[in-house]
Amino acid sequence: MKMKNLGIGKSVPLDTDETVVVTLVVGEDGMITSCGYSAEGSEYLDDCARTLCNVLPEKPVIDVLQMTNMAIVYNMETDLPPQFFYCSHMATVAAKNAAKDYLRKNNIPFEDDSCCCCGT
Repeated sequence: MKMKNLGIGKSVPLDTDETVVVTLVVGEDGMITSCGYSAEGSEYLDDCARTLCNVLPEKPVIDVLQMTNMAIVYNMETDLPPQFFYCSHMATVAAKNAAKDYLRKNNIPFEDDSCCCCGT
């Protein structure tokens, strides 16, 4: 596996001790072939990261930058209590960071409109 085919992203908000890391494997055609994660925190964070990794394969990596946390919420097998929506946001931020990592490694231009004020 070439490092240029990988994108690794992390989300570690400043106001929690939870963390999630997402790894994307991208094919030569720019399509995500697989997704892995590591989550430390609540079971809801683990569920959100798992759902994310079930949704992303066979999608263009560039599309991850437009993804919202609601894509995770709508695809979960169980209901996500509203007070844990931040878990879906954390997983989404980690996936976007992984996509940006891949795009930077491969010199693929993209617009980066991420907020740097939230610690992720």
